[in-house]
Amino acid sequence: MKKLLTIIVSCCFLSGAFAQSIERQVISTAGGNGTSGSALLSWTIGETVVKTSATSDAEPFYQGFQMPIGVANFQELSLNRGWNYVSSYINTTASMESIFAESGLPWNIASGVLVINKVNDDYSLQQVIPGEDALNWQPMLGYQVYSNSNTPITLHLIGKNIKTTKKTFGDGWSMIPMFVKDKNINTRDFFEAPSVEGKAFLIRSIDGQASVYVNDDTMTPFVMEIGKAYDVYFVDAPSAEVNYSEMASAKSAASDFRLPETPWNAPVANVNPHTVVFTSDALASLQYGDVLAAFTPNGYCAGVVAYSGQGNAMLVNGNSIELSIDGFNAGETMDFRVYRPSTNEIFDVTVDFDNAFSGAEFEANGVSVVKSVNDVEGIGEYGITEVALYPNPAVSTINLTVTGNLSNSAVAYIYSLEDGRTYGQVQVSANTQINVANLEPGVYCVKVVDADQVIVKKFVKN
Repeated sequence: MKKLLTIIVSCCFLSGAFAQSIERQVISTAGGNGTSGSALLSWTIGETVVKTSATSDAEPFYQGFQMPIGVANFQELSLNRGWNYVSSYINTTASMESIFAESGLPWNIASGVLVINKVNDDYSLQQVIPGEDALNWQPMLGYQVYSNSNTPITLHLIGKNIKTTKKTFGDGWSMIPMFVKDKNINTRDFFEAPSVEGKAFLIRSIDGQASVYVNDDTMTPFVMEIGKAYDVYFVDAPSAEVNYSEMASAKSAASDFRLPETPWNAPVANVNPHTVVFTSDALASLQYGDVLAAFTPNGYCAGVVAYSGQGNAMLVNGNSIELSIDGFNAGETMDFRVYRPSTNEIFDVTVDFDNAFSGAEFEANGVSVVKSVNDVEGIGEYGITEVALYPNPAVSTINLTVTGNLSNSAVAYIYSLEDGRTYGQVQVSANTQINVANLEPGVYCVKVVDADQVIVKKFVKN
């Protein structure tokens, strides 16, 4: 009996010790693990059926041998070339360096990637140089990210879902992150939410969309998407606590918004644009489908908006990072024109501004409200329908092929994208050859001007 008792006690002891020694270990027929950079892959063979269960407000439960400690979720954010407004519903404190390194995109400014963090009315540049800075991704913030990659870049964020549905914003411009999982929001629902109603005036996105709440009516509503961020202009709201749970999930996903085609260059989106609001009364002199555009003093189109029977807002861009002449400088006067697709007419117009807001001078994050569009006077059918430039890159000459009815005053200017310097002009015909042999290697533009038409083509000089 004594011998039996000794065996039982020993087994219990060994059982306890053995249980501790194999904690979070797997006994299986085969398996292993490997690493690649900061990623770890671990696998086992023998788990025939594995199921993951979760509710909408709970962390997921994973069955199987390899259930992780502190189960994490992940989110992918897509970056296109140029500026992107992004946010995440993932609570992570991973460093910016590691997040961008994992995407394969170098992200110091010398490599063409710039991150700007927006908190209320404070824009702070967050340029992280690997090995020197250790800036972490901060949950519940919106970020402005610039990419010079010609192909989309995907950021992977890993952590736990943000649980709160509330965030406080100050007066003026604030960046609204979309940190509520599985909920796109229609701008109309945003404006009319009890926590926001009467406090928000304007919402804009980096792709040119804008929604304005004027006289208890939402103009040009659109869908605010998960993973993106948006600029919101709060008025008479020293502190506005936005409660996302008050807003229904939008039924449609991303919008089908596309900038309307015009005879002019396509505007280049940039952060901190000047927003020009056109009320429905201000557009009464226009026809459905007319396109309004804002032009710089050198004739570059920096913002467009279409008239669809209601008020709308135009995002007028300043100069971008890569190009120095594709937008406005501070203090320059905005010149407005109207293009009518139905008749191929262009109109010079004057506008009357509301003195309670900014006027016709461009300013970063400025807001102007137009009371009326006046003096709509047609200048005739535009002549140029298309401009082709070849070869590109060029060595000694470039050829311009222009289709349409050209006037005798049509000319082409060549200027450098690096410093904006003009290198002469030539009269343009249907087929024009231009000598560029004396130009230094670099990136240049040809600007074709005929009447009030301005068409810009870029080329590389080798």
